[in-house]
Amino acid sequence: MAEVMLADSKLARFVAMLARAAETRPDTTPTLPPVKVSEPATDLNG
Repeated sequence: MAEVMLADSKLARFVAMLARAAETRPDTTPTLPPVKVSEPATDLNG
């Protein structure tokens, strides 16, 4: 269970980083479609 929580924490930080990047550089950030949180989780854990 701890591993799942750790993965969620890393994912949350990653999403926050993307959100921050989108706010600071709106012109250079590509527009992405809405993504469910459960979809990229497996890719990050790769």
